[in-house]
Amino acid sequence: MKSYLARILMGIAGLLTLLTLLGFLGTLYWLFDVMAYWRLQYAVLLLLLTIGLFLLNHRRVARWLLLPMLLNVVALAPFFLPDDPPVGEGPTLAVLGINIQAETEDMAPLAALLQDEQPDVVVVTEAQPKHLKGLQQQLPDLYPYVVDETQEGYFGILVLSKRPIAAQQNHQLGINGHLSVELLMEWQGKEITIYGVHLHPPLSEWGTEQRDSERADLAMIIGGIEEPQIVVGDFNATPWTYTMSGLTKAGELRHATRGFGVWPTWWMGSRLIGLPYDHILISPDFVSEAFALGPDVGSDHLPVIARIRFRDQAESR
Repeated sequence: MKSYLARILMGIAGLLTLLTLLGFLGTLYWLFDVMAYWRLQYAVLLLLLTIGLFLLNHRRVARWLLLPMLLNVVALAPFFLPDDPPVGEGPTLAVLGINIQAETEDMAPLAALLQDEQPDVVVVTEAQPKHLKGLQQQLPDLYPYVVDETQEGYFGILVLSKRPIAAQQNHQLGINGHLSVELLMEWQGKEITIYGVHLHPPLSEWGTEQRDSERADLAMIIGGIEEPQIVVGDFNATPWTYTMSGLTKAGELRHATRGFGVWPTWWMGSRLIGLPYDHILISPDFVSEAFALGPDVGSDHLPVIARIRFRDQAESR
């Protein structure tokens, strides 16, 4: 019985090892990049399999499994290690991002969250006119500045702000020209850019081609922004994929979740197989002082909330 169980565990371990390695070849084939999405789950499962095989006296195989497990851990580790602390003290800019899900009708849960958290800037993707109407009914005075780029379908964007918006520029990304929004506002005496985006999901080879064309356009845009910038949205990619690494390199950006862990924002029926698709990216001018997931607001995504400061507060005054 133990021998049979050990063979099953070794078979599962072999499959997870293969998936781990193929995930590093995402630039060669779209499915390989999708395989990289699950590194958090791979690491946990490989750890459990290592322990199980060790207890079944297959210690040599268990030791070999440490290698693929560590490959996944290395990809995850930066998100659990503390970021450099900011210099000095000062106010934070609270930013919230949420894919509201196009089918969502009841905006009361999101309105209650905004009332409780009081974010300065809110970026809503998959936003339709009904979502804006619902929020304005629930929160008529909380956000005096509104960027209404809502539309029917899955690629509308809504931005709510407590601060004046000095300029707006819309960009059409990729093969199908999906909307993204670049906003300029002033904070702490400096101009900053807020960028809202929703990339196409890579559900097929065509979907991946669409997503990659959007990523290429977005990388060019954010790479040319001179002001301190915060990029918020649903990227339909996890942080350790080539999709996200290419974007962060292009804009010299980092994830606001660094130092606070990596937690799924979208899931396939269970939190155990969820994925961190929704991100807040910040330029080197900023540091993330806090990061958290919001509660269920009726969408298939969870909100992401970051409280951001200038890295050197003294220089930003």
